[in-house]
Amino acid sequence: MWRGTAADHKKTSRIARGAGEIVCALTIILLAAVYGSLFARWHYGADLLTHFMAQYLCGALVIGALALGLRHYAAAMAAGLALCVCVVVYAAPMMRPVPELAAGTDTPVTILHVNMRVMNRDTDEIIALIKAQDADVVNVQEASHALSDAVKAELAERYPTQFHDPAKDSYGTVLMTRLRTVDYKVHPLNGPQFTNKMHEIRFALMPENEGAEQAQWRFFSLHTRQPVGKLNAAQRNFEMATAADIIEQAKAENPTAPIILAGDLNTTSYSPFFRRLVENTNMRYAGQRAALTTPTWPNQFRFGLLQIQIDHILYDPRGVTLDDWRTVPINGSDHKAIMAHLRIRSAEKPQ
Repeated sequence: MWRGTAADHKKTSRIARGAGEIVCALTIILLAAVYGSLFARWHYGADLLTHFMAQYLCGALVIGALALGLRHYAAAMAAGLALCVCVVVYAAPMMRPVPELAAGTDTPVTILHVNMRVMNRDTDEIIALIKAQDADVVNVQEASHALSDAVKAELAERYPTQFHDPAKDSYGTVLMTRLRTVDYKVHPLNGPQFTNKMHEIRFALMPENEGAEQAQWRFFSLHTRQPVGKLNAAQRNFEMATAADIIEQAKAENPTAPIILAGDLNTTSYSPFFRRLVENTNMRYAGQRAALTTPTWPNQFRFGLLQIQIDHILYDPRGVTLDDWRTVPINGSDHKAIMAHLRIRSAEKPQ
């Protein structure tokens, strides 16, 4: 049995002490980030901290295990408290139940959301992606004039109904569909710093039975301001709050028409402002129970723990069922696309 010299024991003790100091420092950083995120409603910097719950969860597990191994029980307990906050405050609300739908006829709909990145000049890649996914509704954000021209030239037959609002900045939008539309509208979002837009398409449902009462469903596209700095964060929060008001107004106008919202919201589902949008509209979101494993940004980082989910598809549980959804990498973009398979129900009239 090797006993080692006094010098060996001293060296081992130094290494253990150094490792313990590193674990304690990491624990302090973890606690500061997790508990700092609880003040997100009051400061944009704290709101930014909310976006990294996956990283905090993994960090708490690793730090806790290391602390136990080094017998730093105070650090292990602190990591455990951080883990509890992550689970109770952030993960638990994602387990909201989805209500059962009333009897009716389901219409399958596929939606593709793409943030192409306005600096991306490879329009052929975006066109190829749209063709490969072959969705019923395509929502392209950060759409450039070059992309708009390419869509008109190459996808007119596949998608006979198109709405183009390209821009030189990051807030251009191109929408296309092969489904029957009723109306298209642009809602101005006149915020405290900028004027943004939310696009709306009203679709007609073509039920198989004559007893169907529900005739339409609505699709909204929203790309909020990047919350970099106090003013931009206030603008983003205003845009999400105004979007919620518009959606609630749409529900009041036609209570039987389900609603779907897609876009780069520049926030994760852990932000209190995202939660307010979900709660005020009573919607659910794709990835609600898998947000830790389905990040969308930045696409350049292939390792999931270096990414967060800021692109979303929200749906109205009164008349929409989510069957499946997945992310799709895009060459040339810093975002992944989202492909969602949903069913929209036409409620039957009571006999």
